[in-house]
Amino acid sequence: MKKTVCSLLAVLMLAGAVLSALPAAAKNVFSDVAPGRWSETSIDYAVEKGYMNGVGDDRFDPSGNLTRGMVATVLWRREGSPAPTAPSGFSDVPSGAWYADAVAWAKETGVVNGMTETTFAPNGFITREQLGAMLFRFSSNAPIPVPGSADLGSFPDCEKVSGWAKESLEWAVAAGLIKGTDGGRLAPGDGATREQFAAIVSRFDAREIEETASVIGAATEEIADGTETMLRNFMDDALNNGAQLFGSDDGILLLGLLEAGRYGIIEEFCDFAEAHSDLPNMRPNGVWAGAAGYVFAEMYALTGEERYHDLCEEILAVIRAVPTDVEGEIEYSGVGEKTTDDVYVDGTGLCGIFLGRYASLTNDEALGELARLQIRNYFRHAVIKKFGYAYHGYNAVENKTGGDLAWGRGTGWLMLAVGSVVRFCPDEELSSECADFITKTLKMKRADGMFGTFLTDKTFPPDTSATGLIMWGYLKAAEGGAPGLTDASVRKTALSSIGFAKDGAVYGASGVSGGWHVYSDEYDLNTPLGQGATLAFLASYLRTLK
Repeated sequence: MKKTVCSLLAVLMLAGAVLSALPAAAKNVFSDVAPGRWSETSIDYAVEKGYMNGVGDDRFDPSGNLTRGMVATVLWRREGSPAPTAPSGFSDVPSGAWYADAVAWAKETGVVNGMTETTFAPNGFITREQLGAMLFRFSSNAPIPVPGSADLGSFPDCEKVSGWAKESLEWAVAAGLIKGTDGGRLAPGDGATREQFAAIVSRFDAREIEETASVIGAATEEIADGTETMLRNFMDDALNNGAQLFGSDDGILLLGLLEAGRYGIIEEFCDFAEAHSDLPNMRPNGVWAGAAGYVFAEMYALTGEERYHDLCEEILAVIRAVPTDVEGEIEYSGVGEKTTDDVYVDGTGLCGIFLGRYASLTNDEALGELARLQIRNYFRHAVIKKFGYAYHGYNAVENKTGGDLAWGRGTGWLMLAVGSVVRFCPDEELSSECADFITKTLKMKRADGMFGTFLTDKTFPPDTSATGLIMWGYLKAAEGGAPGLTDASVRKTALSSIGFAKDGAVYGASGVSGGWHVYSDEYDLNTPLGQGATLAFLASYLRTLK
């Protein structure tokens, strides 16, 4: 981020500076990094986060020269190692090289330019002005203000600054960070070391966490207010127009409010449903009640109140009454087109999120196995394992899949179940499959950090409902030890997500499905799924920053 990178570029001038507070990092294991060395903490941090590796033989080579390929790779890893859409096209970046994907991504996102149109010089030592330019470009998509430019004329070697680097160095000097080396020089052509860059990325994270926590926190509170309003409107609609409570829409709103700690509105919702329990639309009546069931299970764990236990039992009874297919998968049994033994990703996700949590709460191993079965069968029948793409549904009797492939929100539904099961009732074999699915899904993030309406086609717009559901499931699975994104990549997604909020309403969600194959052409809606899913993700993530 431009403001943050300014703060960190000064590390090039301030070797030996003490790092600001950082999350705990792994203990130094490198023979060439003496205990107490100025860069020890930052090296530990960069290695623990997966940004940098040693050079072999238990060595880090802290004073070693930093190369252009190293910088591109560290920035790429910090973003979560996203898959580039095409090779870099540089003749000196061979396919299969350890830096090939990183350079392709960096070129694609505008982080790097070549030394020429056809060469990148990945093994060339990077200069201070080159590093400044890469960081400047890297920060260009972040919603952080950019300081004004400064006149470099006060530096005696200002004429040595290359034309293409002038803007980035003016940017750094304007922040009061580049003040010159010995003799007051900019030294734009001097090199940088590996330990200096470890310090840069470590400080980058520390400052970014501090800055983004307040930004995300304020936005989350505003979105939570808007979510409460939307849920109350939903309750009014149920009373006056017969809308169904305990569905996927209000269930995801409840999930967001749970994660935001808005327990009062959840109690209000339960009071309302109980007061009108004589109306059939005010009681759970299908698998879509699973999201609300998860919320009530968590509320029971938090409060011990029997009303939440009773609601969980009611939802469990409803789910158990739904037919299963030939392999025990709970059918969707929803409205619209439906044939015997159809299983939808929506139903799998909404069953799994509840069953996984409630099985843990009740120590019911049979219920836990039922939760795992939902995911196991879906992986078997409706996910292309090589890529991790999920179909909307499948029919085990006819042995065929149906609906669109890699639908963003559909993947999000499945991630709800994955997150809950990995966190609350895992087994070793399924957890490994889930980790593989998570890893492949996370690689389908867009450059802006969001997930699209369809994950395989980046021409479709970003979808807040898909992003929120996927990221909540990922964060929950990460609590259970699943691997995945770098912290910085999650922060980028969080910052991008709040960009879709206005006055507490979250926009940018795709329209509802009109059937097995038909989806709305509207993609910028304020839907309950976009609203609740975004809140659930942001509130869950915010807790990790505190």
